[in-house]
Amino acid sequence: MSNLTDGDRLKLLLDYTKFHIGMYTAIITILLGLVVIGVDQQTIKLPESFRVPILLVVTFLALAGAFAGMVAAPIPNHGGDFDSYWNGPARFMGSKIHFLPVRFVAVLEHLAFWIAILTGIASVAFSGYCAQPPGNTPRLLCSFF
Repeated sequence: MSNLTDGDRLKLLLDYTKFHIGMYTAIITILLGLVVIGVDQQTIKLPESFRVPILLVVTFLALAGAFAGMVAAPIPNHGGDFDSYWNGPARFMGSKIHFLPVRFVAVLEHLAFWIAILTGIASVAFSGYCAQPPGNTPRLLCSFF
């Protein structure tokens, strides 16, 4: 067992989640900047096929940020121990969501983040394949990338 108090564990959870929110915000800002620059300027020209995947990545990162906010926002007002917070109901806009524990919201946050990352990787991986003229191979993924 660790020597951390419940207050220390809650502070670590808050710091960890604030870091995630900052990272999501920075990545979203960069991606939206690339989309705008790619449309209006000649300095950076993104392939048209990257637009939808970038918007999907932004959507999943925003969702991850919302889940992170649900994890982090109530911590400063929590007076109990770490386990009662972690296993207790999540909150959204001050209302308790009794069927959704905080620990599950943290899982949803990470899931949304990894979906965003995998979408970005897939868009780069399939961009060359989808740029080829159609042949006898299935092209279903190319409708997204």
